[in-house]
Amino acid sequence: ARAVKAALRSQDRVRILDIGGGCGDPNIALARALGRDSDRLDYLVIENEQNCQLGRSTFPRASFATAIPDERFDIAVVIGTLQYIPDWRGLLATLKKRSDMIQIARSPLRLSGRSFFTRQAICPALGDSAGRKVGTADVIVIGLSELLDEMNGWLIIENRFVADYSKHFGRLPAECRNVAYRSMAWAKSR
Repeated sequence: ARAVKAALRSQDRVRILDIGGGCGDPNIALARALGRDSDRLDYLVIENEQNCQLGRSTFPRASFATAIPDERFDIAVVIGTLQYIPDWRGLLATLKKRSDMIQIARSPLRLSGRSFFTRQAICPALGDSAGRKVGTADVIVIGLSELLDEMNGWLIIENRFVADYSKHFGRLPAECRNVAYRSMAWAKSR
């Protein structure tokens, strides 16, 4: 919300591109934080068709699409999604062409060492299956140094430790457990 508030001080509207934003609920949290200024947002969520359909009926203030349009955005956010995108470098290259700021959060990052693929157990927190494994997903734990290399030439405007995530990788070799969540944001160098 800080970056959006800062952008709203210098421009009339802010265009946000949310990669993997589910059915639009991050837009609701942002709207609450911004209050009346939320009317000055254009918020586009990129998701699968099922989530787009649900989002259109649930959060009409956001827009939904299944592919990134060839348009410019002020801010691109990737929250809890980067680890599921095998070509994460390609995604970042696209976002760097289409936005002035990129924020990445809630993705496991390997604090030292190269990226690696692993399998994640899917255990819902709520509902009838809460706490039980209902499936698996392939994920990539991105090496922090590799992420920083990809964002070379962009100015880091946020680099905040959020949570140690090593206990979630307890079945992997010790050298692969140095994983944490960080909230990171970059602005295009002028």
